Amino acid sequence: MGRVARPGAGRVQSGAPPVSADSADGTPSRGWQMVNTWTPGPDVRWIDISRPLGPATRVWPGDHTVEVQTKRSAAGDITWRVSRLALSVHAGTHLDAPAHMLPGAPGIGDFPPALGCGPVRVVDTAGAAVDEAAARQARGAERVLFRTGTSPAGREFEGPFAFITAAAARIMADGGVRLVGIDTPSVDAFGDEAAPAHRILFTAGIYLLENLDLAAAPAGEYRLWVTPLPLGDLDASPVRPWLLAEP
Repeated sequence: MGRVARPGAGRVQSGAPPVSADSADGTPSRGWQMVNTWTPGPDVRWIDISRPLGPATRVWPGDHTVEVQTKRSAAGDITWRVSRLALSVHAGTHLDAPAHMLPGAPGIGDFPPALGCGPVRVVDTAGAAVDEAAARQARGAERVLFRTGTSPAGREFEGPFAFITAAAARIMADGGVRLVGIDTPSVDAFGDEAAPAHRILFTAGIYLLENLDLAAAPAGEYRLWVTPLPLGDLDASPVRPWLLAEP
């Protein structure tokens, strides 16, 4: 089981950018406040909680498969290799922004960098849905990941798999959680077009990590490191998140 690592000397961007002096055009400008925080020690264990991304990556039914094309060209004794990647922003392990469902809501480019770096709690549901009891285990946490062990096999996602109930989503939305992750393709039940968990969590401004691989991360306290690609106001981004745990 992981533990939150000891504080040390380091600096990252904090969560809320303070308003600074007005810019040249008279509009308020914002800058990230720098704060002392934790840095990894030599005994920290890094756990990759992403799934491989490539042509064999499973995709949601109806989504395009991941395509990779590679060209090679020779110039003297040098052989250049250039690859092209085509995929949905929801392929593989990915981060969803509220703009995925809510018009005018924050896009992936609005993801606060400090939200992706900090303490996180892994909760194990032992194959069951994330219900109210599981959601209550997130109390006091800003980030929580649910380990269900029910991600489907096969090239395309097919249910059933564990999901977050509407009641559990409300508990987290009201409890101050800001980032929720799960090791299944969706926080909602397969085939539920109403998508209540997405709606409740996005309305609360919560970002979602989906299709995680938490097989090597038992329930416990860790630190999370994740950031999306700079994709502006798009609705999601593929990511490679890491958990850090001390022995």
